[in-house]
Amino acid sequence: MKQNPVTIRQKLAVHFREVFNVLDCLGIVTYLVSFSLKVIVGHEEYIPITGDFTLTNCYHLINILAFMFLALRVIQILEVSVTTGPKIIMIGKMMIDLAFFIFLLVIFLVTYGICAQALQSPNDVLTGNRLYNVVLRLPR
Repeated sequence: MKQNPVTIRQKLAVHFREVFNVLDCLGIVTYLVSFSLKVIVGHEEYIPITGDFTLTNCYHLINILAFMFLALRVIQILEVSVTTGPKIIMIGKMMIDLAFFIFLLVIFLVTYGICAQALQSPNDVLTGNRLYNVVLRLPR
């Protein structure tokens, strides 16, 4: 016979055994971190995301992670529905094939970007920031 958890530590252990409870907590924590970064950054003018490591870029990236965690939770809720459930399951199976295709596409894009950059400016040193610009084709 299974005992009910008594202490807070046992209750938290039972709560976090479910993957979607962990995703909920990660979504909430990442959103709060991104919100606090937005408050710290203040009302700056819009700065597009670049290869530089700034608080604005961190805010955008952490906010994207929070959205992804919470979107996964919404997808789990929709799986219960009779009409949307089978469609969500089919989309999940297609995502595996899509991930493999995107992996192959990234290999070809990075290879093309490096070759094109090497032909355009053969004397440049390839650093991490430069590699970022090679893939996205940002101007210098």
